[in-house]
Amino acid sequence: MITEGLKAHRFNAELSLAATNLGTNRYTTMESMRAKCNELYPGSFPYSFDFLYWEEVGVIDTELVRNLAICGGVILVVIFALVPAPRIAIWVVLCVALSIVDTLGFMYFWDVTISGVSTIYLLICVGLAVDYAAHIAQMFKESLGSPRERAIAAIERIGPCTFNAVTSTLLAVVVVGFSDSYVFRIFFKVLFLVVTIAGAHGLWLLPAILSVLGGSKEDRAVASYSESESLGDTGRLGTSAVQEAEIRFGSSDGSPNDRGHEASNAEDADSFISDVVSLSSREMGPGSPAAAKASS
Repeated sequence: MITEGLKAHRFNAELSLAATNLGTNRYTTMESMRAKCNELYPGSFPYSFDFLYWEEVGVIDTELVRNLAICGGVILVVIFALVPAPRIAIWVVLCVALSIVDTLGFMYFWDVTISGVSTIYLLICVGLAVDYAAHIAQMFKESLGSPRERAIAAIERIGPCTFNAVTSTLLAVVVVGFSDSYVFRIFFKVLFLVVTIAGAHGLWLLPAILSVLGGSKEDRAVASYSESESLGDTGRLGTSAVQEAEIRFGSSDGSPNDRGHEASNAEDADSFISDVVSLSSREMGPGSPAAAKASS
């Protein structure tokens, strides 16, 4: 059966090295070829098996930024949920963000390009970077004292465990650093950078920030006891004055007593006021318990 017209045609072409030596050049060349072929012969398109890898170059930057933003949003929610202290949690988020930015910078100097492989490892390491800072922050939240004392207590209690986690992870990945496989070598480089940088931020930078801006925390039981003691002294002072008033003018229920009948003129009232002031001065004197607590 004979059909009319040309249904399909294929011809081969070679690209110069200048058009394919860099990743950005390859993607630009591929897009230019597609546009030109479709312009000359509508419906036609160029194809090469290498285009599967060249396509990645044009979308990997957008994919990386978008996925990092999604991971960052999830990490933000998790940190504020597990460390319910905004004054502390915000610094954990900052340490995680700085760890990822520093890792990206060192990847450039270690000849690690942004590819599908390195992007996947970098996204995995976002969660790993949270581990070191979150433990220090949680222990700082539970510690008592001034900001400096709380930071020292957090390092003393959880610092050795965090350092062991950093060391054990490095020992686990250093083996694949000698591999000839590109995937394994990139895995080693990215994980080595993240563990080292995130560990330094968690063990060094975060405690330094919290020791200045973390705020102090006192034992609520001790503070409540001190407050009750202070109120107790004031109450005893007021009770003494009321008792003296009852003695001079009668009890609070209106029943007169012997000394209450003596206050029959203004001179006795003035004398009573002077006695109350004198009584207050004696109870708040240098040797009294209330004065001792006030001075302390």
